[in-house]
Amino acid sequence: FALASVDLSLETKQAFEKNKQAEARTNAYKFKIAMAKKAQDELGATAQEALNAADISLDPKINKQVVSVEGQAGILGGIISKLGGK
Repeated sequence: FALASVDLSLETKQAFEKNKQAEARTNAYKFKIAMAKKAQDELGATAQEALNAADISLDPKINKQVVSVEGQAGILGGIISKLGGK
């Protein structure tokens, strides 16, 4: 048995890190979906309500907002107004 120090290239280290991050995102997604399904089953929440609750539970800094655009201007007018800062 020989113990040796192996130094991987920067590209290899970056590839390993990307893989770890992808696995973490996949696991987080699966956990979020499981939380949402539980909220639907136990609380009778809609799919969107359940996903919103899961998002906020996982990261309290998340801020969800609903924007309603009504009137003659409609959606296009609302977008133009928002982009124009009015």
